[in-house]
Amino acid sequence: MEALGPGPPASLFQPPRRPGLGTVGKPIRLLANHFQVQIPKIDVYHYDVDIKPEKRPRRVNREVVDTMVRHFKMQIFGDRQPGYDGKRNMYTAHPLPIGRDRVDMEVTLPGEGKDQTFKVSVQWVSVVSLQLLLEALAGHLNEVPDDSVQALDVITRHLPSMRYTPVGRSFFSPPEGYYHPLGGGREVWFGFHQSVRPAMWNMMLNIDGLKVEVTHCGQMKRKYRVCNVTRRPASHQTYVCNIVAGQRCIKKLTDNQTSTMIKATARSAPDRQEEISRLVKSNSMVGGPDPYLKEFGIVVHNEMTELTGRVLPAPMLQYGGRVSLLFYSASFFQQPVKKRSIQGFSTTPQPSVFQQPVIFLGADVTHPPAGDGKKPSIAAVVGSMDGHPSRYCATVRVQTSRQEISQELLYSQEVIQDLTNMVRELLIQFYKSTRFKPTRIIYYRGGVSEGQMKQVAWPELIAIRKACISLEEDYRPGITYIVVQKRHHTRLFCADKTERVGKSGNVPAGTTVDSTITHPSEFDFYLCSHAGIQGTSRPSHYQVLWDDNCFTADELQLLTYQLCHTYVRCTRSVSIPAPAYYARLVAFRARYHLVDKDHDRQVSQANKIFLSIAEGSHVSGQSNGRDPQALAKAVQIHHDTQHTMYFA
Repeated sequence: MEALGPGPPASLFQPPRRPGLGTVGKPIRLLANHFQVQIPKIDVYHYDVDIKPEKRPRRVNREVVDTMVRHFKMQIFGDRQPGYDGKRNMYTAHPLPIGRDRVDMEVTLPGEGKDQTFKVSVQWVSVVSLQLLLEALAGHLNEVPDDSVQALDVITRHLPSMRYTPVGRSFFSPPEGYYHPLGGGREVWFGFHQSVRPAMWNMMLNIDGLKVEVTHCGQMKRKYRVCNVTRRPASHQTYVCNIVAGQRCIKKLTDNQTSTMIKATARSAPDRQEEISRLVKSNSMVGGPDPYLKEFGIVVHNEMTELTGRVLPAPMLQYGGRVSLLFYSASFFQQPVKKRSIQGFSTTPQPSVFQQPVIFLGADVTHPPAGDGKKPSIAAVVGSMDGHPSRYCATVRVQTSRQEISQELLYSQEVIQDLTNMVRELLIQFYKSTRFKPTRIIYYRGGVSEGQMKQVAWPELIAIRKACISLEEDYRPGITYIVVQKRHHTRLFCADKTERVGKSGNVPAGTTVDSTITHPSEFDFYLCSHAGIQGTSRPSHYQVLWDDNCFTADELQLLTYQLCHTYVRCTRSVSIPAPAYYARLVAFRARYHLVDKDHDRQVSQANKIFLSIAEGSHVSGQSNGRDPQALAKAVQIHHDTQHTMYFA
C-alpha cells in the first residue's frame, strides 16, 4: 500500500493512469454530443495583447482587435486570421513580422457621441505545438499539454463569439419567431455550449443546447444616465422606464417563472439529440466557411461520435422497488435441489471491497449566491457507519468567507479547511458502531470543477491521512479519492431506437462509458445510474485522482453504481452515489440553519432598538453575528441527533 507523504505541490500532482477498460455489462450502441476535431501537425504562434484603457468588456476588446487586424493588414497582419479570446491571448497560424519585440498600435472605434481611441500592444509569447497534443492523445505522453488545448479552444470559439452573445462558455442569440415569456419582463433565450476536450485518440468538440433567462421589455433607442435628483418626493413623480433588451438575468426566479421555464426547456432525449445535430449542421463553423478554422487547417466533423457503452447489472437489494409479497407452499423447498435448479437463481455478487472493513465518505462544499460575499461557504462530510453501507453520520463546518481570503489563495476556497478533524470524528464513530477500524477509505468528492481538481485533491488527501495518523501513528488505510461531477455538458443517446427507455427515450440506468470520449490516459468514466423520467438524462462523470486500493475499472464502476441504489429517500437508483448525495443535503441543510440564525439576530436587534427608544437610551454598536464562533455554533446540531440521519 502506497504511503501518502508530503508529496509534490498541487501543480505537479499526477492522477493515476487508467488501469484498463471495463468489461462487465451488456454492450449498448450510443451516440455522444462530442464532435471529432481533426488538427494538423503544425506550430501555432501565441501573442499577448494589451489594450488600454483596461477593464473593457470582451465584446469591445474583440471589436478593437478585429479593427486592428483590418487597419494594419498591410504593415503587420497580411492575410492572417488570428484567433482571439477577448482578453490577452491571440493565436496565429504563421508568425507575425514583428519578431519578439513589442509593437504599439492605436485603434479608433466609432462611438455614439464621439470616437473612442485605444492603445494596443502586441508581443510574442511562445510557440504552441499541436504535434505534442497529437502525441499525448495517442498515449505517447503522460500529460495533455494545456497550452495546446487552450489554443484550440480560443480558435474554435472566435467566430461564435463574434456572431452570438457569449455568456461564460455558452452562446446565445435573440429568439426568432418563437418566444417563451416568463412574466415580469423576463423571457427564455436558447443557445448552445461549446468546449474543446481531449479524448482517446482525438480532440472532441462538446456541443450542447442550453437556456438562459434574460430581461426583455421592448426596445430603447438610447440609454440615459441620471444627472440630477429633484426635491419632490417620489410619491409625486411619474416614471416611464423601458428595460433595455438582452440583459442577462442572474437573480432568483419566482416559483411561477421557474415552473414556466422548466416546461419551456424540458426536451426528451430524441428531441435534444435532433436539436444538437441541427444546430451543428446549421452552424457555419462546421464543415465549411469559418475562415479562422480554415486558416489553421482545423476540420470539425458534423456527426455525433458513435461509441460502445455497457449497461451494468443492478444489485440485488434487501429492500427496494415496488412492494409485492409472494407466498409459496413449504413443499416447494422439500424437493431435492439439483445443480440446474441452483443455476436458476441469479444474484449480483458483493464487490471484493467489502471483504475488509471499509468506510465510504462523501464530501461537498456549498457557496453563497453571486454578489453575497459576506456569507460563508459550508463544508459537509458524511461517513458510512455499517457494512452495507446504509447508515451514515454527518459533520459540518463553516468555511472562511471569500472576503477573508487573499487573491493568491482564492483557489483554496473549495478545499475543506477542517477536513482532518471532520474525518477523524467519522472514523471514531465508525469504530464505535462496528468495533472495526476501516482498512480502506473510499472518498467521493462533489462540487469540484474540472479546473480545480488538482488544487483541491492534494491538500484534502493530506488532511485525510493526518486524520488517520492522529488516531494511531501506524494507521494508514488505503485511500481512493474520486471526484463526482454533474455540471458538465456531455449527453448520451441510444443509437438503436429500440433500446430507449421510458417516455423521454433516455439511455437505460447503469449505462457506463469509459472509452472514446474519456481522457486519453487518466482514470475516469461516465455513469448514467438513474432512469430519466423527464428531459434528457445527464450522466455523472467520475474522475479518480488517487487510488491506494488499486481498483480495476469494473470494480470501481460496479461499486459506484451499487452505491447509487442505497439512497434512502427513494426505492430507485439516483444519479450520484448516496454518500455524495447526503453530503450535499447536509450542506444545504446547514445553510438554512444560518438563515434562521440571521433572522433571530435581526429580530433581537430590532427589539433592543425599540426598547432603547422607549427608554430614551442609546444602543451601542452590536456584533453583526458573523464572527466565526457564532457561525460555527449555528450550524451544529443537537447532540442527540448527531449520530442519526437527520438530513435524509
